[in-house]
Amino acid sequence: MKLKMVAALMLFVGVTGCASNDSKSRSGSSDQAVTSLLPGGALLIGFDRNYDYEVDREELSKGRDKAFESADLNSDGIINVSEFRQWKVKAIGSRSAQPHLVYFDRDFNDRVTQKEFTVGLEKMFNDADSNSDSVVSYQELVKIVSAPERSRGGSKGSGGRGSDGKKGQGRSQRSNF
Repeated sequence: MKLKMVAALMLFVGVTGCASNDSKSRSGSSDQAVTSLLPGGALLIGFDRNYDYEVDREELSKGRDKAFESADLNSDGIINVSEFRQWKVKAIGSRSAQPHLVYFDRDFNDRVTQKEFTVGLEKMFNDADSNSDSVVSYQELVKIVSAPERSRGGSKGSGGRGSDGKKGQGRSQRSNF
């Protein structure tokens, strides 16, 4: 069921991204907007138990505890690197998806305790809760990223004319480093 929910959101993100681009962007221009899921968004989506497209603090708490139990394969109260990798494939769909182990492993000992896991998920939830209402909606988990605007003129210090009008006087030649 969780996989279906994640797949539905990814479809939503894809359709929203396509629908939000104008005809100029569809022509292959590099300045089109991209819709993406925030880091950890797929994990938080899986905590939505009543299918209202929101995750509240109660769902976070229950989901967090179940996720830790699921990740701690040998039930020793610690998630090691191997367990974390296996859990990410099951919970998020990919070993390379975010969050990474270091997001939870605050003391960098390659082991995640239940307390570290809780702190990490609370931070993830709070970061995603952009309106601070203690509920993370699916809309808060989607981010629209636009390409940076291109400069119409030449860039300073990159082979163009320097401030003295001489060509090729880049920063490295004027710098005191």
